[in-house]
Amino acid sequence: MFRRICSSIATSVWSTSMNVEAVLTTQAVTGATVSVQQCRNRAGYANKWMKRDVKRRELSKQFNNERIRLNAIRKDDFLPRELKDLATHDIKQLPNDAYPTRIHKRCVMTSRPRGLVNRYRLSRIQWRLLADYNKLSGVTRSTW
Repeated sequence: MFRRICSSIATSVWSTSMNVEAVLTTQAVTGATVSVQQCRNRAGYANKWMKRDVKRRELSKQFNNERIRLNAIRKDDFLPRELKDLATHDIKQLPNDAYPTRIHKRCVMTSRPRGLVNRYRLSRIQWRLLADYNKLSGVTRSTW
């Protein structure tokens, strides 16, 4: 189950669950919003890496509270060693994809992993393409 992205790209946090099936909503300094439809194939994702990244984001969100509690137990100096060992054992039982370090920033339109403009969550190529045709509010070409 994926959530619809309702918050603006400028204030969104990368650790939140990314809905690749939703329409990308951007908001710039002026406050105007523009909707851009994502590129999708038959499976609903740009490619298999986007699908894998979405799965990792969902798992990370699902196990986040449990991981925080277990790490707090592991790092507490006043608890007995046996309890810390149990917490270590439990945290090793979590799925590997549930760790937030396995989440990578990707373009929400093309799933490109490099050259991201973080404010818009778009690759530099898609960002420039949309900015050239005034699809991003608050973005102007520099002239001098």
